[in-house]
Amino acid sequence: MKTGIIFDLDGTLLDSMGLWVNAGGYYLESMNIIPEEGLGPKLLEMNMEQGASYIKKTYGLELSVPQICQEINSLLVKYYAEKVMAKDGVIEFLNFLKEKNIPFSIATNTDRFLFEPCLKRLGIYDLFTCILTCSELKTSKSVPDIFFEASKRMNCDPEHTYVFEDALYSLKTAKGAGFITAGIYDKYTQMSFDGNEIKKYSIHYFEDYSQVLNQMKEILK
Repeated sequence: MKTGIIFDLDGTLLDSMGLWVNAGGYYLESMNIIPEEGLGPKLLEMNMEQGASYIKKTYGLELSVPQICQEINSLLVKYYAEKVMAKDGVIEFLNFLKEKNIPFSIATNTDRFLFEPCLKRLGIYDLFTCILTCSELKTSKSVPDIFFEASKRMNCDPEHTYVFEDALYSLKTAKGAGFITAGIYDKYTQMSFDGNEIKKYSIHYFEDYSQVLNQMKEILK
């Protein structure tokens, strides 16, 4: 049967979770406000609007929540376009999959306008069979819809499709829906999620992409 791979983006393919952890702090510092200790992991558990609302209330900002979201997004756009890099070994692994004619896609919570310039700068944008975002599909990774849609577009059955993820709740969703879960270590993600729990919901678990490449070469023979 045909094998496919669905990748999460931030913390899985891109070394970008540090940016998300620190985005609220960067924003406050840009206004000469000192952020509280532990702000990053706290905001990581919220969506953009919830985080903006928390910042507005906690720091007494007169800006509206949409305005705060817009200004944080402006900071993020610049970082993605200019600074965010792929995790070590990612590009080598993607090229290996391409050589083996294994379809692979992205399923991400991040909005397309943020990450597209980054993927194009890294030269990997055109490698993917499809790139799906939760906002465009009007869904979240608390339900498996985005994973089912990606596997459908790759013409792969869920039981033969790997889902590479760094976040616990996404791995739970994918495993519950019958996908082959592959947990990826990310130090920033594990500020919010228990590493042992991530391993529990991972059929395969990888510390880095050198390990991914070595083991997947054997699996995909």
